[in-house]
Order: sequence, then structure tokens, then C-alpha cells
Amino acid sequence: MWMGLIGAALGGWFTMAGVLVTIYKQEEENKEDKRLEFMPVLKFCIIDMHNMDEEEPMFDATLSRLNGELFTSGFEFIEQKKCKMIEISILNNVCVFDFTIEGCLINGKEMKKGIFFNPDLRRLVEDEKYRLIFDNGDYTNTNEFCLIRFSYKDIFGHQYYQDLPLVYFEVNSNTEHCLEIRDVKAPILVSGNERSLEQVAKEYCDYGILF
Repeated sequence: MWMGLIGAALGGWFTMAGVLVTIYKQEEENKEDKRLEFMPVLKFCIIDMHNMDEEEPMFDATLSRLNGELFTSGFEFIEQKKCKMIEISILNNVCVFDFTIEGCLINGKEMKKGIFFNPDLRRLVEDEKYRLIFDNGDYTNTNEFCLIRFSYKDIFGHQYYQDLPLVYFEVNSNTEHCLEIRDVKAPILVSGNERSLEQVAKEYCDYGILF
């Protein structure tokens, strides 16, 4: 009799534990489905700032490299060069919060952030666009592989980053700079084991750059 009662109790406990595990897994799956539904995906394109409508704002920010350091507060080169801009928008029409420039790599080496590297935090919604001018003041008359990392949050506070690989070069006696997007990278959820820019850059060794 006692053995039967003990067996029934154990059976009931295991059944209850199984139900609780199933409920927990379902809740986690629902959370992940909701996260993926509201995960922002950035869209990148290159535009010529000199062909824009005069009524449109010219640009939102600059990112420059000079003497091996990054800075975001220099504008003098805009008067000296014909500039291309990176236009960033949201591909899937969800809200982006705390959007910012995280860092930049050039020719396999992550650039040091100088004292004038102070990118702002922005919000992007619906059809809003963020226009960034990127200039390399240390240009060496060769095609240079660049990798810019942008970070941002979704409406639930999940942190993501998305990398933009591109090629930078200058033409017309260095009076005009050009940008070509290499490919499109997927957004990555920040979880503590993210790859560095230098690790990501190793995927692009076909440029002949020594990493």
C-alpha cells in the first residue's frame, strides 16, 4: 500500500515537473518570438551629398580618421572634398533607440578613439534617416577596407550591433571620396561573447590586406 502511494506521489511529482518545464520553455519561446518580431534591422545605402535636395538636411554626423585616431567633431574636409554619405534607415519599420557609432576598423586594425570621438545617441523610427559622412584623413592612395560598427536597442531594451563593411577610396586628385558597400551583415544580439571588429574583418581577406 505504502509503495503504491509513494509511487503515485512520485509519478505525480514528475508529471508536475514536466508540465512546469514545458510551460517555462513555451514562455521562453514566446519571449524569443517577440524579440525577433521587434528586432530592428538597419538598411545602408551610399548617397552623394551634392545631389541632394537643398531643402533636405545635409548630414547628421561625421566620422573621420586623422593621425590614426577617430573623431566625430571635424568638418573642415567637407569644403575641400566632394563627399559621399552613408544613409542609414530601418529596413523593417520598428523603433530603434540609443543608436550610435560603436567603432571603426581600417585595413584590419581597429582605430583608436580620440578625445574628440563623441558620437551622439539617436532614435530612429519609421522613415527617419541618419546620414553619416565618413572621411579618412590618413588616406594612402589605395583602396582601404573599412568596417564600421553601429550599436542600438530595441523597444524592450535588448542591445544589438550591426557591422557595415565597405571600401574607401579617393579620386580626382583626392578631391572626391568614394564609398562602396561590400555586403550586408545581420544584426547581432549582444550577449557577452561578441566578435571584435578585427575578428570580423578576417572574413574579408580577399582584399589582399594582411590582418
